Amino acid sequence: MRFRHIVAALSTATFALCATGLSSANAANEIPKFTAPVVDSANILSANVESVLNQSLESFRQNSGPQIAVLTVASTGNQSIEDYGIDVARSWGLGNKTRDDGVLLVIAFDDHKLRIETGSGIEGELTDIEAGRIIDGIIAPQLKAGDPDAAVREGTTALINELSAGIGTTVTAEVSGGSSTTSTGGNLLSGIITLIFILLSLVMFIIRGRKRGFGNVASNILFIAVTAIRSNSGGRGGGFSGGGGGGFSGGGASGSW
Repeated sequence: MRFRHIVAALSTATFALCATGLSSANAANEIPKFTAPVVDSANILSANVESVLNQSLESFRQNSGPQIAVLTVASTGNQSIEDYGIDVARSWGLGNKTRDDGVLLVIAFDDHKLRIETGSGIEGELTDIEAGRIIDGIIAPQLKAGDPDAAVREGTTALINELSAGIGTTVTAEVSGGSSTTSTGGNLLSGIITLIFILLSLVMFIIRGRKRGFGNVASNILFIAVTAIRSNSGGRGGGFSGGGGGGFSGGGASGSW
């Protein structure tokens, strides 16, 4: 009887351990929700750098087209970094559905592994060799040095510059801890159109204000100015656009540190 009790106890303990292991592996393989260009599930980035990167990457997408996203996780569990990366990229649907121009940088921090997943439409602009160079020459050394902020900041800057050259646009991207600027010809045109719109609106409201009173004119002018400033600074509804359904076929590169 005593032997049976021991066997039963060992069986129960073994089952519990297996269940715990499976639960941990499944939890590690869960794909976080895409809420912004940077999803820092591993909590390795500073709040300031994450905020600046979000603005920079969304601005680049709006002005140039390709959509770059960053995901940090503690571990990919029982999945390889390659399988996990393409699962995330497909689940998020990064990039335009027609152009397939999404890019995902995923870092599994506790595993010491990372990958750049490239959309099938831009593998010619961001080749596997170039993705590998960015990993080995820029991102991995900073992670090895214990500076994930610099790793992601400089890595995304390299991706932006590479894609800008590939699509023939003139984009100067400086993604730093304190500032972020992305300039294109589209920004200049947008600014000119906004200025013309404000001036025409002012003239119209001044003419109408002679009939309706200065108070109405002032409030209308303030509304137009605030709306134009928000629009020109990228404040489109206060959020980030999700993935557009871009396709991925396994292009990219992986690395470790």
